[in-house]
Amino acid sequence: MNKIKLAIALIVFFTVNLSAQDIDSLFNAAVKWKTHTHANVIQIMGIDDHPEKCKTGLAATVKEKFDEFSPEQQRILSSLLTRPTLDTSIVTPSGKIRIHFDISGSNKPFYKFEGMNESDPNLMFVMIDSLAAAFDHSYDFEVNTMGFLSPPPDNGMGGDDLVDVYIVNQPDGITYGYTQPEDNLGNDKWSTYIVMDNDFEGSYYTEGLAAAQVTAAHELHHTIQIGRYVNRYSEDKFLYELTSTAMEDFVYTDVNDYLGYMNQSYGYFKRPHEPMNKLYVYSLAVWNIYLKERFAGESSFNGYDVILRTWELMPNYRALESIDFALNDFGYSFQSEYNNFGMWTYFTNNHAKPDLYFSEGENYPTVNKLVEYELYRDIVFGEQITLSAKPASNNFLVFSDDTKLLPDTLVSVITNGDISSALSGGTSASYYYTLYNTPSEGAVKLADGYYSLLSSVSDSFLKECNILNNYPAGEAPNRTEIEFVYPQPFNYSKHMDLHIPVTPNKDLSAELNIYNVNMNLMYSSTHEIIAGEKVFLKWNGFDNMGGKLPTGVYIYVAKSADTVNKGKLVIYNE
Repeated sequence: MNKIKLAIALIVFFTVNLSAQDIDSLFNAAVKWKTHTHANVIQIMGIDDHPEKCKTGLAATVKEKFDEFSPEQQRILSSLLTRPTLDTSIVTPSGKIRIHFDISGSNKPFYKFEGMNESDPNLMFVMIDSLAAAFDHSYDFEVNTMGFLSPPPDNGMGGDDLVDVYIVNQPDGITYGYTQPEDNLGNDKWSTYIVMDNDFEGSYYTEGLAAAQVTAAHELHHTIQIGRYVNRYSEDKFLYELTSTAMEDFVYTDVNDYLGYMNQSYGYFKRPHEPMNKLYVYSLAVWNIYLKERFAGESSFNGYDVILRTWELMPNYRALESIDFALNDFGYSFQSEYNNFGMWTYFTNNHAKPDLYFSEGENYPTVNKLVEYELYRDIVFGEQITLSAKPASNNFLVFSDDTKLLPDTLVSVITNGDISSALSGGTSASYYYTLYNTPSEGAVKLADGYYSLLSSVSDSFLKECNILNNYPAGEAPNRTEIEFVYPQPFNYSKHMDLHIPVTPNKDLSAELNIYNVNMNLMYSSTHEIIAGEKVFLKWNGFDNMGGKLPTGVYIYVAKSADTVNKGKLVIYNE
C-alpha cells in the first residue's frame, strides 16, 4: 500500500459512535418507517430533509450501529427487521436471483407497462417475468460488464444462497425499495436482501415496470456495495447513493428516473458551493455519469474502471479519498476532475452541448452561480475580490461586460479540492481573485482581454477553469456578422429557420420586418440577436398569424439600434 495513502487513512478513517440522543432518534426513525407511521422525509444521521427514494440508508445505518442501541431497542428492532413472509417465489432465468411475492392481497405485484393486456389471466406472471429479466440484466451489466464482485451468499436464508428480492407494498408512495443488511460477514461486509414496491403508483417520478427496472439496477448494486466492499453508509452515504442512482442510467438509459431528483434544493445544481459529501445524494449521480462520458474516449481505461476502482478502495479509505486515489491510479486527481466537472455542469439546460459534454445535459437544471458581477458597476478590472470556498466544492463566479458592442460573459469555476477538510468538517478557505484586461504579473491569460490571478494561503487546493460566451475560455471564437441570408432558397419542408444578417447592439435585440416585392408588410416583430460564433437573427418564415408565406422573393429589413441591414430572400412553399 502506498505509504502516503496509508498515512492519510490512519488519520481520517475511523468509526463514529453516536450520541445517546442520535441513537434514540435513529431508533425512532426506524420504528416509524417499519410501522408505516413516518412522514415522507427523514432527517437523521445525515439523511437529508428531502424525499428518500431508497431507504437503504436507514436500514444500513441501523445495522451498522446496532450494538449502540439499548437491549430493549435491539429487541424491538430485531423483530421489525425480519424478512417478509410471502407465499410464492421464482428463480430468474440466470439462476442468480430469487423473487418472492404474493399472488393476491395488498402486496400482489402490478407493474404497468405499455401495451399490456389487462384481461390476460397470466398478466401478473408476465410482470414477474419482466422483473426477473430486469434483475438478470442488471446483474449481467454490473458484474460482467463493469467488473464488480457478485453479491455474497446469505447462508441459505430465503431458501438458498441466491439474491432474495421481496415484493412488498411501500405505503408512503415514495419509497422505491431498499436493501436490508442481515448478517455480518466480517470486515464490515454484510449479507443482504432486497425489498421493493409492488406497483410504483403514488408520488413516484417513474411508475410501473420502468420504475421496477431502475429499482432493480439501484438496489442490486447496494447488495454488492454492502456485501462485497464495505457497509460504512452512515459516514459516506453520498457515494453509496450516487453510485446506485447512476447505475439506473447505465443499465436503463432510456428510463431517466434520476432526472426527477436533480433540482432538489440541496442538490448539486442548486448548491455546487457546498462540500460534495454533504449534498443531496441522488443529484450527485451526475458525477459517475460524468466519469463514464468524460473517459469514454480513453484507449487504456474507461469511466467504469474509475468507478470500480473507487469501490475497490472503499474498504480502506473514506469515499472522497477513494475517488481521489482511484483517479490518481489513472493519472488524474479529484481536484482537477471536480473542476472539470464544474465546467461540464455549466453546459446544461439552455447552455447544453450534448456532443461535447453531458449527452442528456439539456434535461439537467442550470447550475446555480455563487456571485455575479457587472464590470464597471460592481467591480473594475484590477480590483481584488475576497471570497471563500468550502472544501470539496465548486464555486461559479460570473462577470459580465456590457461596455462592448457585443457583451461578454465570463464564468470562472473555482474548485476547492481540500478532501481532508471536507472529511473533518473543516472551514471554508479564503481566496483572492483579480480580473485584468491587460497582462499582469502572476496573472494567467484566459482569452484576449481577460487575465485572472487566483491566490490563497492554500493555493495547492484551488483549481480554476473559465468559460467565455458559452465556450471554454481560449476556445471562444471571434464573433462575426453573417453577410447573407441562409439557407437560400428557404424551403418549409426542408428547413427550420432562416438566419438573417444583423448588426449587434448592447441590448442584443433588433426589429425584423419582412415585405413582399410590392412592399406590403408580411411580418414584423422584435427578435433576439444570436451572438455566438456568428451574429444573426433567426426567423421561422411564418407571418404574424402563424401562416406560411407564398413562394416568392421577399425583402428583409433588420433594424438594430441606429443601424439597418436589408436585402432579399427567397421562400419556396411546396
